[in-house]
Amino acid sequence: MKAENFMLVNESIKVNACLRIKDIVADGKTMVTIHNSGNRSVKQNSLLWLWHTFVANSGKGSYDTKEAVHRSVKKRWVIPILIRDDPNFADLYRIWKQLYGGNMDRMNWFVDNMVSTATLDTNQMAEVLTDYQRYYLEHEMPLPDPDDLKLLYYERDHVKD
Repeated sequence: MKAENFMLVNESIKVNACLRIKDIVADGKTMVTIHNSGNRSVKQNSLLWLWHTFVANSGKGSYDTKEAVHRSVKKRWVIPILIRDDPNFADLYRIWKQLYGGNMDRMNWFVDNMVSTATLDTNQMAEVLTDYQRYYLEHEMPLPDPDDLKLLYYERDHVKD
């Protein structure tokens, strides 16, 4: 059985987790563990994937999987932040785009393999989440609000060292 994680950010997800556990056969082959979710970045990442799933399942737009939504988010918001805050990444991306900008497969490979939200600090991730939420609000598809609005707080003049 593949591991399943439920970040309890709202009552709906908590109910879904309980229903999932209720459906598991009590045969001694499955272990359920409940633990603290960790720091804000873990919560930010969980919110990001919750939103990806919401967008993918909405039937609006051209994304039918949360992975396709994730790639789009990396292209739209993560790459510009990395270019702004990391001169090495900026150089790497500029050269890759110069060489392969017309080849969608090569550009998608770059996004999938060289761009990671895990490299973002909490401030950068908050910026991505805020821009993500704003974009979908402007397109008349409000995303579920996080219970902890601090997940969206960032300092606009932030530059990663």
